[in-house]
Amino acid sequence: VASCWAIDVSSPEAYVVITLSLQLNVDGKVINIRMLNSSGGSDVSVDKAFQSARRAILRCQGEGYPLPKSKYERWKFIEITFDPTHMRMR
Repeated sequence: VASCWAIDVSSPEAYVVITLSLQLNVDGKVINIRMLNSSGGSDVSVDKAFQSARRAILRCQGEGYPLPKSKYERWKFIEITFDPTHMRMR
């Protein structure tokens, strides 16, 4: 997902860290994305960071994330933290 995530390192969103919860179906396709928490930035910056992370997740899924169907119960809910700290250091 990191390779699909684009964020302007000079924008206020570059200072927002968000954690998202994904629900996937057995084929690895995203069913639902919701924000669990965030830190840094205004409400507007948090919303923009969420939209950027959401686009990255959906863009990268293709025909579904290649996860083992036999372990679906273990990965049907996934938490991902988007932290642009290292992106700002480049």
